[in-house]
Amino acid sequence: LAVPGAGEAQAFSAHVAVQEIVQGQGFGKVFAPMLNLLVHPSKPSFRQKALKALEQVVVLDPKTLANDQVRKGVLRLMGDPAKLVRAQAVSLVGSYMATSPQLLKEYFVGVCDRCRDTGVSVRKAAMLILRDCLATEGQASEIVDGACVAMIPLLKDESSDIRKQISHLLKSMWFPQPPSAGLSVAARFAQIRGVVAEAHKSGITD
Repeated sequence: LAVPGAGEAQAFSAHVAVQEIVQGQGFGKVFAPMLNLLVHPSKPSFRQKALKALEQVVVLDPKTLANDQVRKGVLRLMGDPAKLVRAQAVSLVGSYMATSPQLLKEYFVGVCDRCRDTGVSVRKAAMLILRDCLATEGQASEIVDGACVAMIPLLKDESSDIRKQISHLLKSMWFPQPPSAGLSVAARFAQIRGVVAEAHKSGITD
C-alpha cells in the first residue's frame, strides 16, 4: 500500500475538515468572519478576498455552495456595486452548475439576471455558464427555455465576441450542420416553440 505524500495528506486532511464543518452545526460560527466579509458594506476589496477564500473551500467541497448562508451571500454579490466582485461571484458557481442539478436550481436565476449586467466581463461569464448548462444532455426544458431567453438579447450586445458566441450557440442548437446532427427536427421545433413562449411570458418581445 502506497504511503501518501505530504501534499496529498494535507489535501485530504483539509477535505475532511471542510466536510465536518459544512455538514456540522458549527458552519456559521467557523465561517462567520468570511461570511461577514462577503457582505462588507464599504470595502469591495474585502468582498473580493472573501470570495477568493470561499473559492478555496468550494474546491475541496462544492456542496459548500448549497449552504443557505453561502448561497444568500453569493447571490447578493452577483448584484454587487463593484463589477469585479459581480464577475467573481458569477464565476465562482460556474464550474459547478453544469454538473450539479441542485446548484443549477439554486443559482440559475441569479446567473440569468447577470446576462443583463452593465459589465461586459460579467455578461460573458454568465453566458459561458449558461452555454455549459445547455450542453448537458437531457437538460430540463425550463432550464433550456430560461437560459435561451436570458441570452437572446445578447445577440445585440455591444461586445462583438459575445454576439458571435451567442449566434454560434443558437445556430448549433437549432440549425446544426449536418441537419441530422443533434436533436431531431421535431425536438428542435418544440424547443424553439418553448423558448418563444417563455420569451413572451418574460416580456422581452414587447
